[in-house]
Amino acid sequence: MAYSKEYIEFLKNLRIHMGDVVKHFKRETLTEEQLEADENLYLYRVLNFAKHTETGERFVIYESLYNGEVIGCNVHCGDVFARPMDMFMSEVDHEKYPDIKCEYRFETVEKKSRSCLICGCDEVLYLNEMVLRSCIAHRFKSRVLICNTCLGNMLHGAYAKTIGREKENKE
Repeated sequence: MAYSKEYIEFLKNLRIHMGDVVKHFKRETLTEEQLEADENLYLYRVLNFAKHTETGERFVIYESLYNGEVIGCNVHCGDVFARPMDMFMSEVDHEKYPDIKCEYRFETVEKKSRSCLICGCDEVLYLNEMVLRSCIAHRFKSRVLICNTCLGNMLHGAYAKTIGREKENKE
């Protein structure tokens, strides 16, 4: 999959990137007891960015990292949301929320490396969802940072063949 130069520049110029963990400004309103009950309240992971097919409006796709029962909201860990990019990146309305210190509605808590887990290149533009196997042979889905080249190689079996050749050459 080849991205346009325009889209690549768009991704590079964002202050929040795919894979980042972000906090909603309302996290500042939580009590210590609430945070003790769930330390991930109002935390989300940015999964991807989307474009509306008819209007061209950009959206941020993100998932909840908490269960909202503690604070009385119907949010569950793993729920996936879409919010217009302008709203997601907007500044906090300090007239409406004068006690909030955050500058933006969502701010980065943890910056994730955007380099490929296999080759280390920094050409990863989105999270690829893959079915992985754990050590006890259970299958589970995970979103991982892998560049398109390595993903393509894995899908076509070239990665396994390359690893096999490397092992043979070392022996």
